[in-house]
Amino acid sequence: KQERTGAIRRAEVVSLSNHRLAFNKQGKNGEVYANIVPCTGSEVWGVAYLCSPNAFAELDQHEGVNGGHYRQQEMTVTTRTGEELSAIAYIACDEYVVDERSPSEHYLNFILQGAAKHGLNAEYIKRVRELATGP
Repeated sequence: KQERTGAIRRAEVVSLSNHRLAFNKQGKNGEVYANIVPCTGSEVWGVAYLCSPNAFAELDQHEGVNGGHYRQQEMTVTTRTGEELSAIAYIACDEYVVDERSPSEHYLNFILQGAAKHGLNAEYIKRVRELATGP
């Protein structure tokens, strides 16, 4: 992510309640990408980054916010220590949401490597792989 945002001042492992990971965001190249969708009783884990306003502008451009691919949504996430943080999530816009299917192996590995690098729970990483490839 640093190539998109510049220097990361803080990275924090967080969970988002009542949402789950979905591979249902249609890319320009025909592949599917990660998204989060509401799901009562579920939680999705990830990493929240403390970014500058310039970093948000770069992310908006990279993620296609102006082209309607994603929208920013403020959400409350929880750190491993129970601290609640206000965070901005990028949610796929409806016109780019498709039926869930497996992402490319390259993209899946990118996600799994990031999850491992940041120390996400091994069981959760296993569930992400199973979601992407089937049990």
